Amino acid sequence: MLSVEEKQQISSAAALFKLLSHPVRVQILDLLTRGPQSVSEIASELALSQSSVSKHLSQMRDADIISMERQGVQMICSVRMKCAETLLACAKDPQSAPSSGVVPVPFRPGCE
Repeated sequence: MLSVEEKQQISSAAALFKLLSHPVRVQILDLLTRGPQSVSEIASELALSQSSVSKHLSQMRDADIISMERQGVQMICSVRMKCAETLLACAKDPQSAPSSGVVPVPFRPGCE
């Protein structure tokens, strides 16, 4: 049986995966793993409005995935979550991700 702390950790992990289930937020994370960028640079790169990007960024900031810092008139965003690059690499291509000792299990239809 899981302890209260383990249940909280599982719940937090599920919330993180739910937050990152949106393709735009994954694209933003991918951009930011390459280095800090302003909101306008992210919006331009993704061909989205600054308003839309800002909404996604604030959700990511609230979850401590990224940090946002004002520099003059711009908000500069950077990755705060230390394992974000590894998580993203594993999600993109599990076979080429850095080895963690965990072997990916191939998907088998019908197994839930």
